[in-house]
Amino acid sequence: PGRVGEREHVQTHKIFLPMKFAEYVEMRSPELYQQVRGFRLDVAEERTKQFMALANGNIPPSANDLIRIVPELDALLDEYLITGGIMIAVNEYAGHKRISTQTYEIYVRQLAGDMARIGREEKTAKLILAAMLKRMGSTYSWNCIKKDAGIASQPTIDQYVNLLQHMFVLAIYYKAETDGTVKHAGDKKVHILNPFIFHAIYGWLINPAQDTYQSAVEFITNPENKSRLIESVVADHLNRAVHNIRPTDNYDPSDFIFYFRTKKGHEVDFALKAQGGLFGFEVKYQNSINPEDFKGLAKLGKGCMVSRRELLQKGRFAVIPVSLFLVYV
Repeated sequence: PGRVGEREHVQTHKIFLPMKFAEYVEMRSPELYQQVRGFRLDVAEERTKQFMALANGNIPPSANDLIRIVPELDALLDEYLITGGIMIAVNEYAGHKRISTQTYEIYVRQLAGDMARIGREEKTAKLILAAMLKRMGSTYSWNCIKKDAGIASQPTIDQYVNLLQHMFVLAIYYKAETDGTVKHAGDKKVHILNPFIFHAIYGWLINPAQDTYQSAVEFITNPENKSRLIESVVADHLNRAVHNIRPTDNYDPSDFIFYFRTKKGHEVDFALKAQGGLFGFEVKYQNSINPEDFKGLAKLGKGCMVSRRELLQKGRFAVIPVSLFLVYV
């Protein structure tokens, strides 16, 4: 009596995450989402099937029709890069076209309070997070963070990073080789997964003198910063996609999603481990895609290039605009 019933591959503990982009589109523009629903992308099994088509380097037929709504999706993605799909921020932004400093502070106080409750120092967490923010989008070792943060012990970095990962603040991506082996001791990639949380932490640690909402708007106005933040949003959605494929209570994205680099230094932002192979996802939020951009994916043999606005089949690779790609998760 009182036991939770379990079924294979069915999650028994529920963790409520912020809205993913497709859910944000559905809430903000139900009429627009009706067009997404027309291709059954609101049905988990069909969505996973079409997502895996992209992972295998194939443009699903639905994308050739949905490309016409990309301008509207892009506008909603710009909103999502501010609100992160977090309900209090979404409501405030929808009503006032801005987010108050108090709303950002709610999250910052909660993060600091959670640290204090489990006996961790706020100052140490701030030093580590600030060092990571300054290396956003790069690969690095914990030793680099130790030096940047001025922390004497590398195990301290491990403890705080693992804690922040379990608090759903960030995710760690290790390097994978073509044979599937993972280099846990080498350089890592770290992404702060939610845009609203990113802006709250950035305002707290890097730009405390400026209004946090204004800082967020200015951040995504910079093309390089926007590209990095979009890469983090893609990271979060890939985490969710893999969980959708194989839901478990003890799901850890770092067991399934990695980054990849060839011996010649060509990097793939994400390599997803599924169905016995590695599927590459490269984020190129830029005005045009060049042949050089495919060299990392070419080593993996297949995959998906997430672009700014291009939709095309490029040999063994699918190229798809980011705002459209995200509705397949």
